[in-house]
Amino acid sequence: MKNRSKRFESILSSFTDAVIIIDADGKVEWVNSSAQELISLSHSHMAGADIQTIFKRSPSIMKTVNQSLSDGVVFTDHDALYHPNDGGETPVGVSIRPMDEGEGRGAVIVLRDLTSLKSLEKFMAVNEKMGELSALAAGMAHEIKNPLGGIRGAAQLINIETADTSQKELSELIVSEVDRINRLVVDLLAVNQPGDFTKEPVNIYPILDDCLRLLKASMEKKKIAVERYFDPSLPGVIGSADKLRQIFLNIIKNGVEACDEGGEITLSTQLAWDIPHTIKDKNRRYILIEVKDQGGGIDDEARKRLFTPYFSSKKSGVGLGLSITMGLVQAHDGYLDIGNRKNTKGAVAQIFLPYKIKT
Repeated sequence: MKNRSKRFESILSSFTDAVIIIDADGKVEWVNSSAQELISLSHSHMAGADIQTIFKRSPSIMKTVNQSLSDGVVFTDHDALYHPNDGGETPVGVSIRPMDEGEGRGAVIVLRDLTSLKSLEKFMAVNEKMGELSALAAGMAHEIKNPLGGIRGAAQLINIETADTSQKELSELIVSEVDRINRLVVDLLAVNQPGDFTKEPVNIYPILDDCLRLLKASMEKKKIAVERYFDPSLPGVIGSADKLRQIFLNIIKNGVEACDEGGEITLSTQLAWDIPHTIKDKNRRYILIEVKDQGGGIDDEARKRLFTPYFSSKKSGVGLGLSITMGLVQAHDGYLDIGNRKNTKGAVAQIFLPYKIKT
């Protein structure tokens, strides 16, 4: 019997899913290594602990645990959220199976980390939307830009031939608005068609400094401080300096706009050791650039639509900035993710960019 128990324990220890065994009183009897990693507590810290302390910030999971223990039925939730006590959240699948072995009762709780799956789903959804928009934009561009040229030319002709001041002003307004529509069409095309460009090793530090200089007036107006944590030993990323400047400028600008007066922007660079699962080419190595702000963060609904063209949480926003930025990052064979910071207010943008091929 002892050998059998050891065998089962060995099998459960090898599971990549988090396994927690509790008794009838909700006390933790045993956890595997995956559970220790997910919960961020060792076996010695969890053994004997009340399961309610572990799921203190995850009431929905705790509710199903209590129901399983009281009713003796299996509960499964394929779309739950686990909230660690140190902050943040992790999407998980939960399965709770009651046990009744002689006099010993309790339950087995299995948590499957769905972070990678959710990231892949989000990545595919964004790609699908941007692909649809690209096809729409390509068809619209020709149909819109041709008549725009005729309208602009006619307005310019009226401006030249008329002596009436009010008519001149109206014709100039027409030209101005036509130019604005033309820029919107160009931006729309840029969302998923960043264009062909030469990729070469680029030192990102002068580019980041340029972006901060361009935003200096805005930051000084709001008394925003900048913290830099740069690794000077990093190699250049593979890309276009102009396109990278556009990426970083838009991300940092969003952070500045999100900050209240007296806030702080933090820029950091490092080698990326944990590569997102959505990056297909595992033969590449990546640099991680993070931009953190001290704004109000991103609510769940806005986060789902961050990269959707024409969606903006800003009153005066057009809603193309992040869509274009995503397209440019993908054109660099990179990855962009934006979420909320852990244990403090504000958002963090993570930009993964390749720097060389493994040999």
